[in-house]
Amino acid sequence: MARASALGCRVAVIVGEDELKAGQAAVKDLGTGEQRLVPQDALVDALAQYRD
Repeated sequence: MARASALGCRVAVIVGEDELKAGQAAVKDLGTGEQRLVPQDALVDALAQYRD
């Protein structure tokens, strides 16, 4: 996460073994630190809010 922040990323997507099994991805807002789980098929919509 530190590297993503240093590169100026606004959001990170985390997909680990547990998320894969659940069909979800964790979306972390690097500005606020808020993290939420979203269904993988809704990931594009969840990331759309971070577009300029």
